[in-house]
Amino acid sequence: MTSELGSALVVALTYGVAVAVAGVPVVVLAFVLASSRPAPVGLGLAGGWALGLAVALGVVIAVSDVAVAASDGSDPPSNVALAWVRIAAGVALLVLGARSWQARGSAKQPAWMKGVAGWSPRKAFSTGFALGAVNPKNLAIIASATSALLEATTSPALHVPAVLLFAIVGSIGVAGPVLYRVAGGEGALRALEHGDRWLQARATMLSAVVLAVLGVIVLVNGVTAL
Repeated sequence: MTSELGSALVVALTYGVAVAVAGVPVVVLAFVLASSRPAPVGLGLAGGWALGLAVALGVVIAVSDVAVAASDGSDPPSNVALAWVRIAAGVALLVLGARSWQARGSAKQPAWMKGVAGWSPRKAFSTGFALGAVNPKNLAIIASATSALLEATTSPALHVPAVLLFAIVGSIGVAGPVLYRVAGGEGALRALEHGDRWLQARATMLSAVVLAVLGVIVLVNGVTAL
């Protein structure tokens, strides 16, 4: 049980980091909110993002756990099926990375960032939740994380702490600027504004590189598991 929990937490940590580094455009938004809006707005975004990640992975894992329970444990997910899930997720990540690379250098603002100056904490929370739960990049990573978690353990009790760790780690990039703003006060504004300019100039390219590297890793893991 202890070894299975350790394996599940390692999977959650690994894929949580993947979400954190792949969500560069959302981190840009976090910097914008932290430097230009009251702290509750930025905290709303971070809270919504974290909850969205937890709900998305939790729902997929719960459905998988129900399927395993319905089979009375006699027919757990096969390694081949889980490998194909990773292959599909890897291909999806590579496609998303290619699209991000093609869009590099574009000054076009994403639709979900429009009107950010007038956002309320509730609007920031709902936007963060949607971005965390239904973002195609996150869903591709969550699909691969689910297959890895099911390989590590089929125990629903062990999936709960893994989902929580995944959501916490995956939210570090979004929550970091907001927490720095709260802790650093007015002195943090200059650093946040500088970080915002730096990220906005490179966000799409960084996202493309991260997605490509992650896609290759997930795809190779899937292929070698066949």
